[in-house]
Amino acid sequence: MKKSLIAFDPIQLACFRIGIAGMAFAPFLIKEIKKVAKKDMHYFVIVALAGSGIPAYLYALAQTEVSSSVAGLLNSMTPLFTLIIGYLFFKTILSRNKIFGVL
Repeated sequence: MKKSLIAFDPIQLACFRIGIAGMAFAPFLIKEIKKVAKKDMHYFVIVALAGSGIPAYLYALAQTEVSSSVAGLLNSMTPLFTLIIGYLFFKTILSRNKIFGVL
């Protein structure tokens, strides 16, 4: 990302990353979209923004301020943070398999 930010701003880089991912998953979307009711589509938009759109932009923006090693370290800790948030806020039961999988 650091090298890409020389030529693009964070929004362009995030859009490029999301666009490539969208093209990769388009064949699956075309096949499965018929199974989703129109009234539930807004949930998919929310999940897409929260899970992919906003993080892609924030990682690109953060990369302009921090070193690549710090950004990589924080990115690699996402599964650990997810496990902790799941336990603290959603009372997810921590099994050995979940902890081992994150480690």
